[in-house]
Order: sequence, then C-alpha cells, then structure tokens
Amino acid sequence: MTPVVALDLKRITAEVAARHGMLLRPDDPAMLLVTMNEVVLEQVIEGIEARAEEMVAGIERRSAQHNASRWEVSKGKLGKPELQCVRRFRRILTLGDCTREN
Repeated sequence: MTPVVALDLKRITAEVAARHGMLLRPDDPAMLLVTMNEVVLEQVIEGIEARAEEMVAGIERRSAQHNASRWEVSKGKLGKPELQCVRRFRRILTLGDCTREN
C-alpha cells in the first residue's frame, strides 16, 4: 500500500519534546501509536477519496443524462411542460383567450 499520508516523525518527536519535555526515540513504544494512527488515517482518506470519486461519477452521469434530454428537446421531442405551453399559445392565437389555463 502506497502511503497516502507521510508523517514527519522528526517533527512529531520535536513537538512532543517542546510541548511535554519528553524525548521520543524511534524505538519508543509510543511510536507504535503513531504508526497505528497513520494507518487508520490512510484508510479513512482512501475511503473519502473513493466516495468522492463515486459522487463525481454520479454528477457526470446525471450531467450527461441532462444534456441528452436537452438534445432530445432541441430535436423537437417536447416534454409535457413544453407541450402545455405550445397548446396555451395556440389557444391565445386562435381564440384570443389569455385568461384561461385550459
């Protein structure tokens, strides 16, 4: 597994020394927890990336569907709202009646 997170162990040991006055060595048992946290963080990030990729794919799929439906409308295949608008406009032109919806 390629590390997603690269922890700077020297920085971590320096922070521990600065904040707590304790020196950690690379073989210190506390470094076990650092490694465990690193692995957990990598797994969480991989999960977030996978979910983000799924979301992007869904957005792209819906966008393609929307564009395809717009293409169908532009080719003359009108949907129900457009047909209602055309019918109302024809009624206005033929009857001069713009007050009624039907």
